[in-house]
Amino acid sequence: MVVPEREPLRGEVEVDEGFLGGVNPDRKAGRDPVGKRLVGVAVEVRGTGSGRLRLAVLQDASKRSLGPWVAENVESGAIVHTDDE
Repeated sequence: MVVPEREPLRGEVEVDEGFLGGVNPDRKAGRDPVGKRLVGVAVEVRGTGSGRLRLAVLQDASKRSLGPWVAENVESGAIVHTDDE
């Protein structure tokens, strides 16, 4: 359900990654990846709220994996906020 001609996110954009998956009573809480998929999330910042967003399954949380996805989905010149040091 992706519109092929959609425009990249612009302005200020928050980018992060996290795990997504179902409930497993044998799994520890938190960022335990067992049984979950790693996803990238990019959201436009609009004042105190959120704007459009992009989600994608990632191979890993490295710059090598996340970088091309961000470049493809965020307009060049946008301000990108991450938790990277």
